Amino acid sequence: MKTSRKILILAVIAALCLTLAACGHAVPSGIVEMDPETGAGTASFTMVVPKNGAPDVGNNFVEPNGDDGPNNTGYITSPDALLTLMQNNVPEGFTVTMEEVTKMVGREDEFGDIDNVDEGSFDYTVTFSFNGIDDLNAKLKQWLPQRYWDAAAQVLTFEVKEATLSDGSLTLDMHILDVITQWAYTVISTDTTGAVVDGGSGFDYVYCYNLAKSTLTVKLGDAETTEQYDSVAMDVTAGKSDEPVATDPPATKPAETDPPATQPTESQPAPTTEPTDKPDAGLTAGAVAGMIAAVVAVAAVILVVVLRKRNK
Repeated sequence: MKTSRKILILAVIAALCLTLAACGHAVPSGIVEMDPETGAGTASFTMVVPKNGAPDVGNNFVEPNGDDGPNNTGYITSPDALLTLMQNNVPEGFTVTMEEVTKMVGREDEFGDIDNVDEGSFDYTVTFSFNGIDDLNAKLKQWLPQRYWDAAAQVLTFEVKEATLSDGSLTLDMHILDVITQWAYTVISTDTTGAVVDGGSGFDYVYCYNLAKSTLTVKLGDAETTEQYDSVAMDVTAGKSDEPVATDPPATKPAETDPPATQPTESQPAPTTEPTDKPDAGLTAGAVAGMIAAVVAVAAVILVVVLRKRNK
């Protein structure tokens, strides 16, 4: 009975963690475009911040509460205040824009009446241009200094790779979105302008972002590839080899696109601990086969023991 009770408690805790992870989030995404002839291009990274009332999100923005003042159910004082905060935290030559997205949805209230509710968002986009692969990586480091790459690596337990251009293919590591969320979280959690309410203790990193819905698009000329975060291909490649990176790729592909970004390379030993806030990238076919074989072996041993007891 005690064992069953412990299992039930663990199940409840797990469900609670999943619920917390589905609240309050902004969703990051990115689009990187390059001209294959000149190497020039643009990069745009967007943070989608759901409006209050969006399902499974909670309130992101503080709402007026009549004569009593703001009710502080959200942590962002206003969409415009957040825009100004972000604009003040990017280098010269980078632009930040905001777009309001309206999504009217009919909801039934407790009396059976249908109310139209805006489940849209405020989308904040950081954009910059570059003139080659080296300039792209330099601009990313200019916007996102090394401390943010280190913070992302600490969570992921492996390093985030820089962009590469090889054999007519442009490749970006999907985990650049982790670096960007580290920057954004630092900006809002250390704000002193009043744009963010209780930014130091009212929320945490896991609460703020939902990477599971994130995407990264890479364009090289007419070639274009879009991948979802936590897909098999965490290296997003466009060009001559713009197919998704397989778990067992041909040896002829460039070395930097051979392994999935979630797997350690020879120069990067496997971590001794699992990532703290990322789901497993998935089991390989060999691992699954090994697990099945192990289960079959255990079942066979149990069957033999049972048969021997019956014979006795």
